Amino acid sequence: MGHLAGLKNYLDAMYARSVCDQALASHTPWLLHLHGQRIVQASIVANDTYELTVAMADAGQEELPKIQVKCLYPVELSAAVRPLIKVDKKVAGLGLAPILEPDKRHFIKNKASFIASKK
Repeated sequence: MGHLAGLKNYLDAMYARSVCDQALASHTPWLLHLHGQRIVQASIVANDTYELTVAMADAGQEELPKIQVKCLYPVELSAAVRPLIKVDKKVAGLGLAPILEPDKRHFIKNKASFIASKK
């Protein structure tokens, strides 16, 4: 597959952008979907290299390894995002955990993110 038109511009604009940095800067509650079918509503109070420190209204602060986070989004988007999230019962039944060893993780090419951002 040849060069995708606009991929370089996309990477220049988006490569250093982090949703964790956005969540930290927002000072607002976010929903974090974690492994183990756990969903927490929290504000991000620290964004370290491998962990997020979150503040939950009812449970205080907790340090979460980033590898536990499957997705996160601002609470105000929950009405739009929640219906889009589907749980495959067969996959959920497998009880899969995060892949801790980096060399065993699945690699996603930058062009896949670029194409997904265009949809």
